Amino acid sequence: EIEPGVSEFSLEGEDLRSIKAFYRQVCFCLNTESIEIINGNISGTKHSATQWNVIIDVDFLLIEGQNMVSKEITGRFRMN
Repeated sequence: EIEPGVSEFSLEGEDLRSIKAFYRQVCFCLNTESIEIINGNISGTKHSATQWNVIIDVDFLLIEGQNMVSKEITGRFRMN
């Protein structure tokens, strides 16, 4: 949730962990569980009253004990 009156935000480090952010791939795959984001940054700037430009650049482990996976998602999202 974004506080009213805020025109930009950035979450990283402890702030990112405190919101308990998760990544979930939506597909017809067998394994589509939510995966806790370990590191990264989620930031956004307000484009209009209901639209935000958001950049998500995060790291997570798909399988425990394996290498870290990085994912970057950018786009304009509608938030009411």
